[in-house]
Amino acid sequence: MQIRQFRRQQGVTQAELARKIGVKQYSIARWEKGQNSPTPERLAKIAEVLGVGLNALYGIEEKPKTPSKAPKHKRAGKMQEVFDSLSPADQRALLRQAKGLVGKA
Repeated sequence: MQIRQFRRQQGVTQAELARKIGVKQYSIARWEKGQNSPTPERLAKIAEVLGVGLNALYGIEEKPKTPSKAPKHKRAGKMQEVFDSLSPADQRALLRQAKGLVGKA
């Protein structure tokens, strides 16, 4: 189960996630260590809170339903790779800077 990975990507602590889904922090810790598993209802709530699909939490890659379009600019793909590698806080900061450059702040 990929709870820890997505929780960290979203910058959410175990305690915050636990509060948002109505469990104790130690339950999150046990699920992340593989000592226990959440109920299907809890798992759905975790996915909702973290903004990911259930398949992603199970580590199952979802195939795109429509073919992806090639980027309009050669650098767009590289920019997306860099953006995806940043923490959520850094992504927000970078987005603010980009909007400022184009005058849409």
